[in-house]
Amino acid sequence: MIDIVVRGFLGGWGQQILDVYLKYSLWINALILFYFLVLIISQWNYRHTLDSLVQGLQDRYSGQLQKKSSAEISNLLKKKEIPWETGLKASMWPLIATPRNLVPRLKNQETLQKLIPLEVLAQRLNQNSASKSRKSDQAGRPT
Repeated sequence: MIDIVVRGFLGGWGQQILDVYLKYSLWINALILFYFLVLIISQWNYRHTLDSLVQGLQDRYSGQLQKKSSAEISNLLKKKEIPWETGLKASMWPLIATPRNLVPRLKNQETLQKLIPLEVLAQRLNQNSASKSRKSDQAGRPT
């Protein structure tokens, strides 16, 4: 009964598309599931790569980053070398996608430079240095 009503709304072309979907639904759904799995792993790879880049920058320039604003850190990073190789070595997964991208890209230095601008790195470094200073302040206070 429901099939007759649905086919009545679809028309000729819609019925043909529905028949193809019903015939190959397992393969179509498996392909969609595989795509979203690849996308989720690629987005995880972006977060992991960003964390590795921030950690590499903190290791290199820890003394120069303390008590600076995001704009000052961004200007500093424009003058310094960014350890993109640290981000490339962060994981073995070859694809990367930002949290809002729907199409993963091949992970290489050029892609990292496009997906992770200096402003994002500066903001993340500023957040990390601020949280570290708060933790050290709390550790120094008597309870």
